[in-house]
Amino acid sequence: MLALLIALCGFHGRIAHAEEFDHAALSRLVLERHIRPGYQRLRDAVRAMAQANASLCKKPDEILRQATRAAFVATVRAWGRIEHVRFGPVAEDYAHERIAFWPDPKGVGARQVRRILRKRSSDVLDRDTLVKKSVAVQGLTALEIVFFSKGSEVVAQDSENGRFRCGYGLAIARNLERITELLVSEWSSSGTFTALWLRPGPENAVYLTGKEVTRDSARALLDGLEALREHKIAGPIGLRPDGAARTRAAFWRSNLAIAFIRSNSEGLLDLFAEGGFAEMFRERSPGLVDNILGELKRVREEATKIESTGITDIRTEELMDRFLVMGFPLKNARERAAELIVDVSGLVIRFNDSDAN
Repeated sequence: MLALLIALCGFHGRIAHAEEFDHAALSRLVLERHIRPGYQRLRDAVRAMAQANASLCKKPDEILRQATRAAFVATVRAWGRIEHVRFGPVAEDYAHERIAFWPDPKGVGARQVRRILRKRSSDVLDRDTLVKKSVAVQGLTALEIVFFSKGSEVVAQDSENGRFRCGYGLAIARNLERITELLVSEWSSSGTFTALWLRPGPENAVYLTGKEVTRDSARALLDGLEALREHKIAGPIGLRPDGAARTRAAFWRSNLAIAFIRSNSEGLLDLFAEGGFAEMFRERSPGLVDNILGELKRVREEATKIESTGITDIRTEELMDRFLVMGFPLKNARERAAELIVDVSGLVIRFNDSDAN
């Protein structure tokens, strides 16, 4: 990801705005309207997926296999809407990577999962031993291989191989249950991280000032927009500005690459539109807020249209031009959101040289 550094100092001509900005109000809105609902949505999807997986393991058949795969799809969509939040409890103990190990340009995780499936090691059938292994074999990207890779149809059969594959999937799902339950708990009204988020100060081990809290919210928005443009879209279609080789799209095995992009676009729009940015910044710069909203809605609408074509391969020539079109509003939204945040909140956003292109 292109470097994005947000320093805690204001531009000289905007100090008055910075002093007036209510960082505490923004932090409450981001928490109540975006973070909590996002993690609760993910937790509920994971629960449903684990229940479907457990039913399949008890009575393997094709109907339950398809139900488990459908629950996986819902979970990936829910993750896509909150994936851009990389601070807080999800940043501890590699929780973000444990939920989904991506990008994985060298395919390390896939090789590790295939080795597990080939050797059928019993220690991955229990979540307490699974959690001690590589993060690449614990999350949604590993579960995708279990239920969507070649040979995955065996989980619908009452065989040794089928029982192992289903049991491994269930251990992954149970581990994801534990992780998402912790995230929901930490961000609840009585949660440990909620107290840190809402009450910055000298006794706070994470946030000294409200401006630091705003910084993390801004990073989620701006880095999320950059990742969607440069990694989720430009990477798979081979148009990275740094000339890097084409990469595999996230969740391509389950044909969810485009759905995941759409979910990302929905989550980022939600963060800006409902999470407090639009409301807190509109009085100071209504035109710029409306402009950013328009660009983000354009991205979401285009992603929705692309998904509605039924084409699942992001690299399909028919879709290349349409994904290129999405790049412009993503870049505009990111640059204008950075400008807005600088002007209103007092943060300074510095981009590296390649970002000026």
